[in-house]
Amino acid sequence: MKKFLFLLVVINLFSGCFLVKNPSKKIVNSNNKNEVKYNLPKEVEVPFITKDNYLAYWDYKDEVYKKFFIKGMNLGVGVPGTNAGNLSPDYTTYYRWFEEMYELGINTLRIYTLHYPRFYMALDDFNSKHADNPIYLFQGIWLDENSEKGDVHTLYDLTDESFSQEIEDLVDCVYGNKRIPHRYGKAYGDYNVNISRWVLGWIIGREIYPDEIERTNQLSKSRTFNGRYYSIDNAKNVSTAWAVEQIDHVISYEMEKYGHQRPISLSSWPTLDPLEHESEPGPPNSFEDYEAFYLEDIKKSNNDVAGYFASYHAYPYYPDFISYDPKYNDPKYSDDYGPNSYMGYLDDLNSYYNAKGIPLVIAETGVPSSWGNAKFAQSGMNHGGINEEMQGEYGIRIMKNIYDENCAGGVLFAWIDEWWKRTWITDEITFPRSRYALWDDITSPEENFGFIKFKPDNYPYKEIYRGENKNIESISAMANETYLNIKIKLSNIWKTEDTVVIGINSYDNSEEKLGSSILEDGENTQNGYEFTIVYPEIDEKGNKIAQLYVTKEYSLYGIWHFLDNSRKYSSTTIGEKEWEKVRWRNLEKYNEMGEVTKIENQNIGELGVANSNETIKSTDALIINDTELLVRVPWTLLQFSDPSRCAVIDGVKIDSSIFGKKNWKLQSKITDGVSFAVSINNDLIETNKYSWNGWGGNSLDNVDYSDISRKYVNNPDMEEKKNSYYILRKGLKSIGEVIK
Repeated sequence: MKKFLFLLVVINLFSGCFLVKNPSKKIVNSNNKNEVKYNLPKEVEVPFITKDNYLAYWDYKDEVYKKFFIKGMNLGVGVPGTNAGNLSPDYTTYYRWFEEMYELGINTLRIYTLHYPRFYMALDDFNSKHADNPIYLFQGIWLDENSEKGDVHTLYDLTDESFSQEIEDLVDCVYGNKRIPHRYGKAYGDYNVNISRWVLGWIIGREIYPDEIERTNQLSKSRTFNGRYYSIDNAKNVSTAWAVEQIDHVISYEMEKYGHQRPISLSSWPTLDPLEHESEPGPPNSFEDYEAFYLEDIKKSNNDVAGYFASYHAYPYYPDFISYDPKYNDPKYSDDYGPNSYMGYLDDLNSYYNAKGIPLVIAETGVPSSWGNAKFAQSGMNHGGINEEMQGEYGIRIMKNIYDENCAGGVLFAWIDEWWKRTWITDEITFPRSRYALWDDITSPEENFGFIKFKPDNYPYKEIYRGENKNIESISAMANETYLNIKIKLSNIWKTEDTVVIGINSYDNSEEKLGSSILEDGENTQNGYEFTIVYPEIDEKGNKIAQLYVTKEYSLYGIWHFLDNSRKYSSTTIGEKEWEKVRWRNLEKYNEMGEVTKIENQNIGELGVANSNETIKSTDALIINDTELLVRVPWTLLQFSDPSRCAVIDGVKIDSSIFGKKNWKLQSKITDGVSFAVSINNDLIETNKYSWNGWGGNSLDNVDYSDISRKYVNNPDMEEKKNSYYILRKGLKSIGEVIK
């Protein structure tokens, strides 16, 4: 389908905006005076509307609004060496990303806040050359999480005069009619490019927390709001009236100053949906079905013609009720992959809003290609523990689910991996957070949602063993931003029946050598080792895998739930065989009595294996060549809290009680290097230590990001499309775009 977008023109003598009177006239590019753009569509007062539970654009040729299915992509821009607020990509990077999204089949882009002018210049230039089939924009209006009142605040505390000014500034910027002076933590500059013709809609806010709703509802404020464009009478709670007030403010300002309007939404998530979920036990064991917005009761005035749509961040795995509510486990909710409770939730939510004539956009969804899994889903579309190939397959599966359940569209999360992000399951074992942007925790789900990844540097290997062993010629090691890498050169060609055991000594202390002097397979060593990799072992499906073990005293299993406060969580000298598999405990589900009813674990130490003549998956740790073994282990699995400082976990500090459990914090120490014991076919050797220089300095607060940011920011050579990108590119074409 070809979509014809149109130029929104500001017929306002005081706006100072650039006008296009004649759509057939060629327009000079704002960056290159010699470059000519393609013809732009005609101006129209209301370029987009909500129509029959979808969003629709004005086709200027046929002079009719045409519904379409949104195939969207969320864009966060926290490239390595930067944090979210840096907004570091330049014009060239944005433009290249738009080209790659276009190739992927994306028709809508979502951003969460105002970007620097270069983003809007690049989008305008790109879309002007693809005016018949542009990438539309959902422009976000971010709601700060911080208030002068601290964590105990209401929504009204967050929407004072400064938020109102933020709304108006953002609208002005979209129309290319604003100069924002330098400010810290937010975008600024001269916004002189009018990109309003590409803006599909506004999305206000973020994932608002239940306690913010609860405190707001306790205010003695009116639950009725009568605006110029949107109103609500006797809303079910104060928070809903607050939301309608913000919505009306955006549309009123845009119409009064620029004479245009477009669809608008408040960002929400299943935690705040208006549905009832019987599987949720309720407070204090769960707050996932505790508060809600009730915007289905919103009323449009005669002045509004664009319309309101519901937008939700809805993933297949969260909250638990998506997997466990009985109504979503009805056998009718299944697809080509099998049972799929996510379809049940989409059906339930979409039916609720469609009954009120409100389209539903799933404005954030997807699965990450991380080694670690933070939550299982009934559908198998888990919060991680998924390789890049399955990320692509599940991305298509999700988009088809959204399409088949008659939602208005889906916006996948996300375009790039972002190293700065945190995930609850890795929060306590990787620290400090100020240094997250320096290294790639490939086990962390939240860091690895992207379809574009950033390559670790290919540093030289350092040889740490060469001898007369009959099986091993040499051993080398290399540390980079993502893995500890080990290269074992063999004396003979690897045979199917061969075995390998690798002991990893991550740290010692000055008094004694720490770790176990008996490897998991029973072999005795001179040095102590905290970890052992054993190959081959057989998994539950009968496949050969490499299994990672950790000494019992050093195991972090259940650390987030602090299951065993008798453990030291540090390496000790062990003269006997005490090993356990490296596992993550990622769910404790409670009933209304506070009793644990379900426990789920991930055997994250079950490492993938590939031969060099096979497709190597992103989660493979052991790659077997004819005369070489390559091993790559994510830092977190070896309990490095921060490889950029060469810091390993070493003990726990326990303080006072909080949340009914011990308030504890893991400690770390700087290692002087790692060494290995390698046994092939029960013939064992031990290596010298391998050490590396950290990066980013040693400060925990004043972190030096410069080395990493110089390497990755605006450097296409360090970007790489994941395998999921190519799978998604093929699959999106199978999903229809034209809605009859």
